[in-house]
Amino acid sequence: MSDPATNLRADRSARRPRRFGLLDACVLIAALAFGFWGGLGIESIYRSYGIDATVVVRNIRNLGWLANPYHIQFWFEILAPLSLSLGFALFVLRRLGPRPRRSRLARQPGNLAIDSATFAALALAASSGLVVYPLILTNRFFFTGSLPLTLYPLPFRVLMITLVAVGASVAAGWGRLILDGSSREKADWIEWSGRILGAWLLLATPCYLWSALLSY
Repeated sequence: MSDPATNLRADRSARRPRRFGLLDACVLIAALAFGFWGGLGIESIYRSYGIDATVVVRNIRNLGWLANPYHIQFWFEILAPLSLSLGFALFVLRRLGPRPRRSRLARQPGNLAIDSATFAALALAASSGLVVYPLILTNRFFFTGSLPLTLYPLPFRVLMITLVAVGASVAAGWGRLILDGSSREKADWIEWSGRILGAWLLLATPCYLWSALLSY
């Protein structure tokens, strides 16, 4: 039989909250860089029609936020790739030790949001490789949208639909946790980051739904 004192130390080590370290910083910086690159890709869609971040900021200063709803929609769309890349980075870091037991992870709202964003990111990558790339080869990459003189690339449309699905998944999962009365256990920085990410995805879901509808 093993020494009870040894088991006690191992149990405490497993429950010890994860501290932010150098590896965490490197992973998050890489996620920020990838998300920023994706945001530039979305901005390039607007730039082809003479719209970029500079133009939007200038219009906001001259006309105000509410003068044109697309001012708000623009920033939500730019930040869309960042949401998925950060979710995937947090998913990777969550699998490194020390981490809570699986039974505890299932009751944590932040972990649920991280898992939803990660599944969406993987599904988006798979669809891009299996669907989008073949369409590029057959010159069917662009599809006409509902707005006059506007073309929406297929990856943009897939991204918006994916984020709507993520927001719905987070809303359903958090609703289940509330109804089940799951305990609110101590959370480390990854769990709190996941909760912030989940709240952001819920806030952004109506905008992404709007963008998805406009792209058809």
